[in-house]
Order: sequence, then structure tokens, then C-alpha cells
Amino acid sequence: MKTIFKHKIFRVLQEMPLKVKFLLILVLTSALSLLFACSVLVANDLFQIRESLVQGLAKQAGLIGDNSSAALVFNDDDAAQEILSGFQHQPNILQAILFTPDGKSLSQYQPGTPPDFENSFEQAIYRLSWQSIEIYRKIYLNNEHIGTIYLLSNLQPVYQKFYDLLPIAVVAMVLSCLLALVVSARLQRAILDPLVYLTDVATQISKNRDYSLRAPSKAPDEIGTLIDGFNTMLEDIQARDQELDQHRSHLSEMVDERTTALSEANTLLQNEMLERNLISKKTPIWPRISRERTENWPYHAMQHFKLSGQNLSFSPL
Repeated sequence: MKTIFKHKIFRVLQEMPLKVKFLLILVLTSALSLLFACSVLVANDLFQIRESLVQGLAKQAGLIGDNSSAALVFNDDDAAQEILSGFQHQPNILQAILFTPDGKSLSQYQPGTPPDFENSFEQAIYRLSWQSIEIYRKIYLNNEHIGTIYLLSNLQPVYQKFYDLLPIAVVAMVLSCLLALVVSARLQRAILDPLVYLTDVATQISKNRDYSLRAPSKAPDEIGTLIDGFNTMLEDIQARDQELDQHRSHLSEMVDERTTALSEANTLLQNEMLERNLISKKTPIWPRISRERTENWPYHAMQHFKLSGQNLSFSPL
């Protein structure tokens, strides 16, 4: 199935005119280049936004830790809850938990299963996934560990930035492709017009057998060299055709001369035969017979002598 589809695409591309192929190649190349460039720029922006989000969450965790030092020291659940309630104005914060030094939850913003504090904290300061960012930060007071703050945030700012950049990137790609199409349509004339003229001349020559036509050659590049070679070939063919025409005309003249000579000879022969027939008709028959006998009498005499000698018989003495 894939092979048949590839053959169909290849056949469609082969049947396209040269100008369409050239424009299609330029537009596809420009689109792929712009897609790669836009992808790199968008990915870089998203990476920077994610890093800034991580840094912002880390700073917020530090501020929350500093403000909740007293609540952790005195194990004041109400004060800790009041501090964590400030995240209600940040919709990207999914969960916030204050842990005591022994890993127990002192206060929690938004319900949910608390993470495995000990294992997770030992692994990294923050963890990233496709959907969320987790921040773990120890809280110290006079170099003494008094608790830990845990923040869970979604990547809504990152995705929102992506959704904001996507239409801009698409519009930029479309406008760039249109600009590339317009510019290439004008610039391709320097390359394709000589080839189109060459094709038209070759088509006219194949139809009309007129080797006096020439393709215009303007550019001193490879296409100009090709057209010059094509015109030189046409000149050679035209010269050979002229030589053949001269030989044919000369041969035709020779044939006409021979035909005229044979016609004249035939006419003379016919006239002579007519004259002889007229002379033979005017001469009497008996003089002709006598003349024939006179002319042939030695032959007749010898024949008569031979016949007579056969009938004679000689007796011995």
C-alpha cells in the first residue's frame, strides 16, 4: 500500500510542469526551514519559561519557609494554614504542604495525597514532568532544620505561552511561504524561461521540421551553454539538409537530362521507323522479289546443285 502511494506521488510529480515543480520545491524548502527555526525558537522560549517558573517557585518556597518559621517552631497549624492560603490567588499551584522535621504534615493547601517526603527529598530539589513541577525546600532557623515546604505546580504558564506563540508562528510561516512564493516566481524566470523557450523551439522543430529556428541564449551559465550547444546542433543539421537538398536537385537535373535525351532518341527512332515503313510501302513487290532472288542467287544455285547431284547416278565404264 505504501509502495503504491509512493508511486502515485512520484507519477504526479513527474507530470507536473517544470515551473510548478520549481515553485513546489522552493515553498517546501522554505516551509521546512521556517518550521525548524520556529520550533527551535518556541522550544527555547518554553524552556526559558519553565526555568523561570522553577526559579519563581523556588523563591516562593523560600519566602513561605521564612514566613512559616514561627509556625513550625511552635507547631501552630492555624498560622501555617493562613500562610499557605495565600496560594489561592495562584491557580497554577496545585498543592502546598508544610512538613515538620520528622516528616509529618503540619498544614496543607488543597487536598491530595502527600508525597513520599523522605525518598523524594533525597532524590532532588525539584522534579519536572510533562504535567507538573515539584519543589522541595528545607527550612532552617539558626542553622537548625525546623521543617520542609513542598510545592506542586502545573505547567499551565508554559502551555499558555505555547498556545500564544503557536498562532504567531503559523502566521509567520504562512506569510513567509507566500513571500517565498512571490519572490521565487519572479526570480525563477532567470532559470526557467530559457528552458521553456528551448522546449518550445524543440517542439516546433519536431512538428514543422524547420531547422532554421534558434533558441535565444542570454545567460553565460550552464543553461546558456546548453542552449548554445542546441543551436550549434541545429546549424549542423540545417547545413546537412542544405547539402542534401543540393544533391537532390543536382540528381533531379541529371535525371531530367537523361530522360530528355532518351525521349529525343526514342523520337528519332520512331521517325526513322516510320520513314522506312513509308519507303517499303511505296516500292513494288516484284522488283523486290527479283532483287531478293538476285541478291541470293548463289545460295539458291548451290541448293539446286546439291539436290541435282543426289538424283544423278554414274555407271562404271
